[in-house]
Amino acid sequence: VSVDSYYDQLFNAYDAIVGSASNKSHSLHIDAASGVGGIHLAKLQSKFKAASLNITVVNDGSATEAATKLLNNQCGADYVQKAKQLPTGFAELLEGYNKKSRWASIDGDADRIVYFFPNGSTSITLIDGDKIAVLFTIFIKNALEALYDDKIEHIVRNSSKSEDHKKDDDED
Repeated sequence: VSVDSYYDQLFNAYDAIVGSASNKSHSLHIDAASGVGGIHLAKLQSKFKAASLNITVVNDGSATEAATKLLNNQCGADYVQKAKQLPTGFAELLEGYNKKSRWASIDGDADRIVYFFPNGSTSITLIDGDKIAVLFTIFIKNALEALYDDKIEHIVRNSSKSEDHKKDDDED
């Protein structure tokens, strides 16, 4: 599968899920940790703009940035999750702050993501993997209710942390 084919699949999936659900424009600000993910996100910007998703890539890993910014230095998913602060380069984006904007940070090789929203000039509220899973589940629940015109009463989340299993083993 070519990279362009992957871009097309990603865009088509987004458009199938979100594109038909909204005719409003959305903003997504992504910290790419000065890694390779930023280079690919930059290529996706125009494609997603056509679907009313305006992507701003900060710490994009471009050649012009490479001389001044180090990989994962005060940026990236790990930094944002641990420091609970805006990554480098995001403070400037707060001027036109819109509560409906989406904020995300990926790590250098783009295999990890966290979402967040700003609470001020540097602090954030983190939306990590567990919260992302719950939000995605709610999205699917709402889509199924709309599709089948029926109410779903419950969503169950089961913890799968190894410590939870260890507690169960200790009780035996």
